[in-house]
Amino acid sequence: MFKLVLLIALSVFSLKLLATNQHVHGQGKLLIAQDGQDWQLEFVIPMADLLGFEHVAETAQQKNSIDALIKKIENVSEVLSLSETCSLISVQHSLDDMHPSHEHASHDSYMHEHKHDHDHKHEDEHAHKDVSITYVYACESEVELINIKVFEWAKSLEKLNAQWITNQGQGSTMLTASSTTLRLGS
Repeated sequence: MFKLVLLIALSVFSLKLLATNQHVHGQGKLLIAQDGQDWQLEFVIPMADLLGFEHVAETAQQKNSIDALIKKIENVSEVLSLSETCSLISVQHSLDDMHPSHEHASHDSYMHEHKHDHDHKHEDEHAHKDVSITYVYACESEVELINIKVFEWAKSLEKLNAQWITNQGQGSTMLTASSTTLRLGS
């Protein structure tokens, strides 16, 4: 039931954001949904603000940067803090697609075998990319405050448009490096 309610809630957020869904460096989104004791927090932040580049890692340094970011994301205390009555259930992110697990060594044989014209390159090779980070929590009591810590280390991130649907209602606010506490409810 939680997943259905959460899917509907986030779909409503997504539809609202599509109208203004521009990829703007320095600006991200934080979407929050609650169903009973279950909470989902999803960050969508331009990859350039978290890594300094927006393409599949090509160099060892870029791969190391992605590995370091994954460790930071998985250490949730680097990104946010919630009530001590909350237990982290899962962390998901979209960075696996940006860190190739295999080299393109077999690419030439594939191209030769299939006589494929590769002039198109990869269409989205230079496209703007966002990193999606999703945290799922189980909380024993209402969450009234969420402290966002991502601004401490993502220095080019200027603001997060936070939107939420909780058992207490819905709302939105803009978070910045000087205003990092999200107050939910009344």
